[in-house]
Amino acid sequence: MELAHEIRVVGAGENHGVLPTLIFTHGAGFCRQIWNAVLDELESFGSNLSFRAALIDMRSHGQSRDENGEKLFWEDIFMDVRKTINVISAGDPPGSSELIGVGHSLGATTLLFLEAQSPGLFSSLVVAEPVPLDESLKQGAVLDPWLIELTRKRKSRWKDLTEATAHINRVYKAWDYRARNGYIQGALRVYRDLVVLRCPPMMEMTIYEQNRLTSESINLSLLECPITVLRGEKSKTVLSSIMISQMQEVVPNIQVVVAAGASHDIPMETPEVFLLPVQSAIERVAAGSRNATSRL
Repeated sequence: MELAHEIRVVGAGENHGVLPTLIFTHGAGFCRQIWNAVLDELESFGSNLSFRAALIDMRSHGQSRDENGEKLFWEDIFMDVRKTINVISAGDPPGSSELIGVGHSLGATTLLFLEAQSPGLFSSLVVAEPVPLDESLKQGAVLDPWLIELTRKRKSRWKDLTEATAHINRVYKAWDYRARNGYIQGALRVYRDLVVLRCPPMMEMTIYEQNRLTSESINLSLLECPITVLRGEKSKTVLSSIMISQMQEVVPNIQVVVAAGASHDIPMETPEVFLLPVQSAIERVAAGSRNATSRL
């Protein structure tokens, strides 16, 4: 299915005729507006950065609805995002716009899968706390029992928006206020005179409870584009040091950056950590364009 998304243009598009498209994918239980703080930080560079941002709501999140019932399946999520990227790129002349993937958690894993499935789809990836993709997940291990329990206990309905806002501001006080406001804007809806989460906890839990990500898993050795992996210094959720070591052994162009003071929720807590890797990715696109032009 095609997912709800929005397009924002940052800068004047002065990268020698190439305006790269940044594909933003969020984590489970969130929405596309959690990237507001990251985008604001990128826009603070002014004319130094020019790009098109495509922010996607995953299936059963934000404005994207699920057509198939009460469970979310990894394979459907992966293919949804690929179809939506195709829609976003449909009007671009071939080779006119490079794709740079920027993802968090579930969204980060999705981008890694799509790049491994179609090497060269992205010119660069910046992924925060992707879900571990080692072979143990194919042997019946759930992703993270602690995360399942945390999700099970999450409050998901309130009598009105004022009560919901107060709760979110209290529970997510470590988040940048722009991310909190974006979450309030995109993750809530009115249902039978109550304010509820668009992605209910029971729906989100179906992602974590699956015993495998996909029948094919991800061949990390096929990831050839430059990749920056962001890890929260205080994260205890899904990205282990073992997973990082595995990626560093297999992926040729990888850089690991630790987000000081951050938990699993890096885009919402330390949005500034995305600045340098995204800037580098955009500059690589611009440099490639200049080199191509000089050969004409």
